[in-house]
Amino acid sequence: LIWMLISSFKTNGEFLLNRFGLPKQTTYDNYIQAWNRSNFPLYFFNSTLVAVMALAVMVSFAAMASFAFSRYRRPSGEKLLTYFTVGQLLSAQVMLIAVYLVAIVFHLTDSLLGLALVYAASGLPFTILLLQGYFQGIPTELYEAAEMDGYNEMRIFVGIAVPLAKSASNRFGHTRLHVTSMRPEAASACTDSRTMPSNEASPLATFRDSTS
Repeated sequence: LIWMLISSFKTNGEFLLNRFGLPKQTTYDNYIQAWNRSNFPLYFFNSTLVAVMALAVMVSFAAMASFAFSRYRRPSGEKLLTYFTVGQLLSAQVMLIAVYLVAIVFHLTDSLLGLALVYAASGLPFTILLLQGYFQGIPTELYEAAEMDGYNEMRIFVGIAVPLAKSASNRFGHTRLHVTSMRPEAASACTDSRTMPSNEASPLATFRDSTS
C-alpha cells in the first residue's frame, strides 16, 4: 500500500525508470486524470447505491427469516436452513452463468437494481446464519411476556427481536459493505451502470495509451 501511494505521485516515465524510489518531483496529474477520464464520480455513486440497496435487502429478508427459524423450530424449517447452509458453500464462479441467464430472463442486465439483487441473494445465506445465532440467544420469556401484553408477531419482531440483534446487523453491515463477491460486469455492461471494480481497467488503459 505504501509503494502504491508513493508511485501515484510519480509521472509515467519516472515510474518506469525508478519504480521503488521516492518521487523526484511530486505530481498530482494521476489523480486528476483518474477523476476526469475514468468517470470516477459516476462509478463511485453507482457503487454506493448498489451497496446500500444490497445491504437493505439482505438485512431485511435475513432478519425475518432468521427470526422465523429461531422462534418456530419445525422439521421443515430445519431442512430449509440446511439449504441455506449449503448455499454458503457454493462459490460465485459456480453460480455465475446461471445467475446471468436468470438476469437475462427478468431483464435485469445493465441495471443497478439487478446487480444489487445479485449481491443480496449471494449474501443471504451468511446473513441468515449470523442473525439466527443472535435471535436464538434471546430468552423466550421476553416473547411470552410480550404476548401477554398483547403484542402480535410483527410487534415482537420489530420491537423486541430486532433491537436486541442490532449489534449483529451493524457488524454485518461493516464487514459486507464492499459486496464484491461477483464481478459487476456480469450484470452491468453499460457504462452508466458500472461500479468501481469495473472501472479498475480505465487507469491502466490511460497509462498504456500515454506510454505507447
